Amino acid sequence: DVVITSNATIKASKHVEVHAGGAIHVNGSVHIIAGHKVHFSAGEGGVWLTDRANVTASDVILETTINATISSIDSVDREDRALKLPGTARGPVTLDGNAAVTGRQCVSVLGGRANIAGNATVKAERRVILGAQEV
Repeated sequence: DVVITSNATIKASKHVEVHAGGAIHVNGSVHIIAGHKVHFSAGEGGVWLTDRANVTASDVILETTINATISSIDSVDREDRALKLPGTARGPVTLDGNAAVTGRQCVSVLGGRANIAGNATVKAERRVILGAQEV
């Protein structure tokens, strides 16, 4: 997991990238600002922007990924005929508690669920993409 909290500020002239196998939590008046791109990529724990978190860039991508692995094909029950993969659930992307995400060009929110509540705002001049894969 990655946790960014308590009045932290992260600035970059080009890119800010945060990648986690679990969750990404950003809360407590945090400001993340990049000239070109902010990219958050988390696993099943999801991406959580709460409590006045603020993200600003030309392009903002908040996404959760699937990390599916098969240890052995022999472990699949041939009678069942259903392949159940561990770790196939995409985590949620949650914006809550006055969180603000601003993209001068595009904001993409892609996860298992897209939860936008609690006075959260998502703004872009050209495109806002909300994509959810309910599992």
